[in-house]
Amino acid sequence: MVNGQKSSEQSLALQSMKIPPDCLVRGPNTRERTDSFSAAPFLAAAALKAAPETFHPILICMAGESRGQRFRLQRRDTIIGRSRSCEIYLTDGGTSRQHSRITWENWDRSRENPVCYVEDMGSRNGTELNGVLIRGRVQLTERDRITIGRTILGFYLRDTEELLQDESLYVNATRDALTGLDNRYQMLSHLKHYMALASRRTLDLGLLLIDVDHFKNINDRFGHPIGDEALQHLAGILSRCSRESDLVARWGGEEFAVSTPDTTLATAIRYAERLRQTVQDTPLVTGDQEIKMTISVGVAMLGEMDTLHSFFEKADKALYEAKQSGRNRVISAAIPPASDVPDVPTGESDGA
Repeated sequence: MVNGQKSSEQSLALQSMKIPPDCLVRGPNTRERTDSFSAAPFLAAAALKAAPETFHPILICMAGESRGQRFRLQRRDTIIGRSRSCEIYLTDGGTSRQHSRITWENWDRSRENPVCYVEDMGSRNGTELNGVLIRGRVQLTERDRITIGRTILGFYLRDTEELLQDESLYVNATRDALTGLDNRYQMLSHLKHYMALASRRTLDLGLLLIDVDHFKNINDRFGHPIGDEALQHLAGILSRCSRESDLVARWGGEEFAVSTPDTTLATAIRYAERLRQTVQDTPLVTGDQEIKMTISVGVAMLGEMDTLHSFFEKADKALYEAKQSGRNRVISAAIPPASDVPDVPTGESDGA
């Protein structure tokens, strides 16, 4: 490939990236907070092109409130924590103000492969490496998983070309193309980590399975393009109503899944009911048409003996019961049907 073609492809790769508005990565010569990936040195095309062809250590947020973000290590010591003075700032409530330190031992020797260590800084909840609490400094290897509060960071080494392409590849592999939500693979990957974390720390973990009522009727009456708009409309509602720590995914077809960490059963039911009510009260408006939609929701809580399969099976059975009992309602796998629980509203089916 000639240099002109290579430079052009790098520019196109940068333009195609979906840059989060607040990645909170700091540069090597400033203590000021930067507000986008484009401001971070490792995504400046000119700097990358001029850099020698060596590997760069990066952290990729695999789960947590900052999931999907990339953080390139820029200095010998990188502090991770909840304080805004940290090089990598996490808003996770389980993170201490100065939680962990990543040390790039040979950061000033650019032609050597990076040698990096992680250590806890006396945090309240500790730092885990591949599921084990660490003591002292531990050397990092490719694909290690660092757990800080409810955040999971993956450690990777990337060369210049990989840095330019990594973001677009990640989005294509983990996002649903139609709605922009996490896809099934990403949901399962994150949920496994959340389940392990919930079991170790005795935390509540809820799961909602959501199905659009009579979605086939929407496709048959208005056409598949409008059906796609309906799914995008619902995805937007789910995203707006969820917390940053929630996992929201398109499970397949007209079915969606939401995982709610640190959420009690009562709170999960209230959240599901709020979703149901919002969808019912917010029709899709396209052109001169107003299309009413309703959803059915099955709610399950992670049990002590649950596997990933049994966890989903409980939520799926609750969803099936919600649809069989009239649709446009919320049913929990852990309590009797809503008719026996008067303080939890279930809504009325409107036949949409």
